[in-house]
Amino acid sequence: MERQYSRRNVKKETLEHYKGGWPVSADARRNLYLKYAGYPEDIATYRGERGNGYISRDMWNEIAKSLTNHIGEGRGLRGIDVGASSGYFIRQLLSEGFKGEIVGVDIETGHQPFLQWRMSQEFPDATVIFGGSDAQSLKNINIVDDDNHTTEVLEIRKNSFDFLTELFVLYHVPDPEKAYWAAHKVVKPGGIAIFSGRGSLNQNHLWNLGAKAAHHFDATIPQSFYNHHSIDDMENFLENSPHFELLDAVSQGNHLWIPATDEGWADYRAALMSLGPLMKKRTGKRSAAST
Repeated sequence: MERQYSRRNVKKETLEHYKGGWPVSADARRNLYLKYAGYPEDIATYRGERGNGYISRDMWNEIAKSLTNHIGEGRGLRGIDVGASSGYFIRQLLSEGFKGEIVGVDIETGHQPFLQWRMSQEFPDATVIFGGSDAQSLKNINIVDDDNHTTEVLEIRKNSFDFLTELFVLYHVPDPEKAYWAAHKVVKPGGIAIFSGRGSLNQNHLWNLGAKAAHHFDATIPQSFYNHHSIDDMENFLENSPHFELLDAVSQGNHLWIPATDEGWADYRAALMSLGPLMKKRTGKRSAAST
C-alpha cells in the first residue's frame, strides 16, 4: 500500500479542524451530501456523462439497519463507534432499536457531555458512553466534564467489543494500517467491524467544488487534510489481511453536486467551513462565515 499520507501530521490537522466544540462542519458536510446526492441525472448532464442510476442514500442509516438486522436489539452486546463526532450514527443505531451498550469515541471531546445527556434522555433503554480516544491506538477512553477536563479514564481491553463501526474515519488518520490493527485488537473473535470511506473520485470532486467556491468568493482554495486512503485501498487491505474476513463491500456514489443557486451556495458555504481556512485573497482575513 502506498503511504502517501505518512509525511503529514494528519492528527494535528484534524484536531485543528475540529477545534472549538460542536463539530458542525461534519454535520454540514453530511447534510449537504444527503440533500444534493439525489440528482443523479442532473449531475450526469452537468458533467456530460450518462446517468449511473445513483439514488440518494443515508449510508449511516443503511449501516444501522444492516447491523440491527444482524444482531437484533443487541441486549447484552457491546459496540464501539470510532470517530463518533456528533453522534449521528449512534442515534441512527438506537433509533433502529439497539438496546445494548455503545461507546462513542472521538479525538474531539468538547461536545461529548451534552451528547451523553441527550442520548440518555432520548434512549433510556440503551447504555451510551462518550469519550476521547485515538483510532490508531484505542487504548483508553478519556471521559470529560463540561469544561473538557478529564474526569475518568476507562481502559479499552482486548477483545472487549462485539462490533465496531469506523465510518468515514480512516482518511483522517496518519496511518490507517495502525487503525485497522487497533480495531482488530478490541473486537472479539468472530465479531463485526464495519469501515466506510470515500472513493477517490468522490473525494476529488469534493475538493474541485471547494476550488470553485473559493473562486466564487474571491478566496484562497482550501487545502485537503485528508490522506489518500480510498475505498479501493480499504477493500484491498481487508481482502489481503490475515486478521479480517471481508464479508461484504458496498459501493458509494462518486458525485456530489451543488446547484449554482443562492440556496445551493448557502448550503455549500456552511460545509466549506470545514475544508480548511477560507481566506480572503486581498486582506488575508477569514471570510467564509460573513461573505
